[in-house]
Amino acid sequence: MSLLLENLRIVVDPGHGGDELGAVGPTGLQEKAVNLQVAYLLKGLFEEEGAFVYLTREGDFSVLLLDRVRAATEREADLFLSIHHNSSSERREDINRVEVYYPPVPFTSARDLALYIGENIAREKGIGFEAPLPARYRVLRDNVPLSLLVEPSYISNPEEERKLRDPEYLRREALAIFSAVRSFFEKGRPEVLNFSLKDWKIRAQIENKGSSRVDENSIEVLLNGELLPFCYEEGALTAWLPERMPQGRHIVEIRAMNLEGHRSDPFRYSFTVKRPAESINVSIEPSAGWPLLLVNVRFLDRYGAPLFKGERVTVKPEDCRILEMTERTDASGAISLVVKLEKDAGALNLFARDFSSSIFLKNMSRTKIISGRILDRTTGKGLSGAVVRYGGQTTVSRFGGFFYFPAAEEGADIRVHKNGYEPYSGALSEDTLEIGLSPLFEGLLIGKKIVIEAEKGHGHGDFALKTGKLFADDLRLGGAYPVIRDMPEGEGLENRLFRHMDLRPDYTLILRESRGFFIGYYELHEESRDFARRIQKLLGKLGFPVPEPVPLSEYLLIQYSGVRVLLGLDVETLRVHG
Repeated sequence: MSLLLENLRIVVDPGHGGDELGAVGPTGLQEKAVNLQVAYLLKGLFEEEGAFVYLTREGDFSVLLLDRVRAATEREADLFLSIHHNSSSERREDINRVEVYYPPVPFTSARDLALYIGENIAREKGIGFEAPLPARYRVLRDNVPLSLLVEPSYISNPEEERKLRDPEYLRREALAIFSAVRSFFEKGRPEVLNFSLKDWKIRAQIENKGSSRVDENSIEVLLNGELLPFCYEEGALTAWLPERMPQGRHIVEIRAMNLEGHRSDPFRYSFTVKRPAESINVSIEPSAGWPLLLVNVRFLDRYGAPLFKGERVTVKPEDCRILEMTERTDASGAISLVVKLEKDAGALNLFARDFSSSIFLKNMSRTKIISGRILDRTTGKGLSGAVVRYGGQTTVSRFGGFFYFPAAEEGADIRVHKNGYEPYSGALSEDTLEIGLSPLFEGLLIGKKIVIEAEKGHGHGDFALKTGKLFADDLRLGGAYPVIRDMPEGEGLENRLFRHMDLRPDYTLILRESRGFFIGYYELHEESRDFARRIQKLLGKLGFPVPEPVPLSEYLLIQYSGVRVLLGLDVETLRVHG
């Protein structure tokens, strides 16, 4: 009789070890010791079922997080289980629940196994379990697809700590994890095999290892997130790509579930379409010619499609000087240059892989023109998007800070405004000029994407949203790009994390209505602490007594990327202030 887990490679990772105690219970029980005991119990259970098992540590010593991951990837493990026991960061002894974390990928079989394990442990222990949670813990990143971090209970709970000293209780905990893994592998999950892409045709096999079968209605083939037509028959899948694919990097994804609802592992195949340039489109401003010019060059392939984004372009100037340029093509296949003519005529010689061309420039202006560049005073870089006013005329600076007015007005001042910089106003001194702007707040907010999440609470969401809008106005003036999310009631933590990952912010400010002000930051991130202190000072200037920021280990603060801060808003104080 064959064993269900026969020949599977399983890596069990007892968390912490050595000087890293992990959580410590109320009477001194150390998490690292409990983790190791459960890991050895799991090793025995898995081996009895025919699996090859490797422990990342077999004693009381520390192991680097990267080495724990390598233990799985180098062995091409079928399963990686990191065993931990949690602790309440708020020192609340009443908290006790199961938590199981999986890699932050929207479609993955790891979530299905996490659900099995979480529900099994919760039944065995008689404690709560809400849902598996995606997490960015180091042992779940760049690891094998089926990777989980399991927190069977809270060692900070006095009653749970007492039970964790009982070897029989630990054996039942390990058995709950083992039986969940066994049930999962018994039903199996779809696998994408023998993938090939040739002549714009995709071929692959989709098979389910286990007692279940592939659900044909669940199969999806996506190109850059868009569904593709396909044919699936007797395990063989065929899909067709468009013949005239745009240049650039493309991603094919294949997803499937079996009749038990188990997802396939994430399957992604990336490829790049590159075709040489065969023509260019050129625009020059001012069109009448002038010593200072903005030149835009768009490279096109034989189909008239833009060149691959990121293609390097070499430009050799003749009788002119390049003040600023983009060296690689953008998404539209274009580069931009700010050029200053040194004689009445000049040229730009362009080279892009196997393509070359020349652009001839000539100063033919017979009209008075005011032109120049808006620069960051600290970096010397050109600033696009600055509003420039001269007399009754208004324009917006382009690439490299370039701007011009087709006609001059005698005696008028020139004024410049751009979010994130101090405004400028001054008399016109010459026809071609450079204007430097000084950044506000040392330039810390310029170009930063800041997500403001307004949570509903004691004030039903109104105060958080209104405060978020006020913050957004100030951040926008500082040069940031704020995005306000009015958090819908009932949105789970899983959805919040995936939405956050899609937005990819530099900063996140969570506004939570509460009874009393407080401000917290991710405890292991110095930039988050500094941002929290800046917010505290800002609120202090507005007359709101916000206490000193405190480090927090809340799930969202841990799992979000970038700088992240949680601000508790005292609803009663805000209601009084209107």
